[in-house]
This record gives sequence, C-alpha cells and structure tokens, in this order.
Amino acid sequence: AIGNMLVKFPSLLTNSLYKKIRPVVIFLLTRAGVSQKDIGKVIALDPALLGCSIGTKLEPNMRYYVSLGIRIHQLGEMIADFPMLLRYNVDNLRPKYSYLRRTMIRPLQDLIEFPRFFSYSLERRIIPRHTIMVE
Repeated sequence: AIGNMLVKFPSLLTNSLYKKIRPVVIFLLTRAGVSQKDIGKVIALDPALLGCSIGTKLEPNMRYYVSLGIRIHQLGEMIADFPMLLRYNVDNLRPKYSYLRRTMIRPLQDLIEFPRFFSYSLERRIIPRHTIMVE
C-alpha cells in the first residue's frame, strides 16, 4: 500500500510530517468529518490530499459542500468513498451542481450517495447522458 501511495504522490517522502501531513490528517478527522475508521482508506486512495493546502484548497472545498446542505458526517462518508472530492476546483463544481439540481431536478441525496458525479465532465458526459435519458 505504501508503494502505491508513493507512486501516486512521490512528494509524500519530502513533505514534513509535522508541518504538512499531520495538520492535513487532523483537518480530515476534525473538520471534514472523516472517521478514524476511514482515514487510512482515504489517504491510501488519494495520498495527494496530504500535499494540499488546508487554507486554500481543503477548507474552501469543505465549506462549499457544507454550503450545499451536506452535513459534516455525510461529507466524511463522501470523502471516504471518493477522496478526490476535496481536491476539485470549486469553480468547476458549481455548474455541475446547478445542472444536477435545476435541470435534472435531482435531490441533494443523489450527490451524497454518488459523489463521483463531480468527477464527470458536464459537457462531455453529464449533459449528453441526461439528454438521452430524458428523450
């Protein structure tokens, strides 16, 4: 597992344990709702999270999801399922969320149950598939 993590995120070897890695783990556990049971899985699936800035990436993303009405414990479960959720650019998430809620008229629960929705291209995948399903 460590070998795979290093392949995915080689900087793991050079990041400071106390200045970078530990604060991110504490953030995930205390602010982003990730459970102690899931923290190892989250880091193994997306070790690049350990290199993210709390102030400019993780915190703003966490706040965005909470602003949608997602509760912290739900967000933690979403992150455990799909850790990359915290690394996306919020500006790219907004139109996808808007399309989901306004055009597809889907409940927030759909997003909570399928956070990978945010990984799909709005123009190349979400809109074309929705159009086919509606027709």
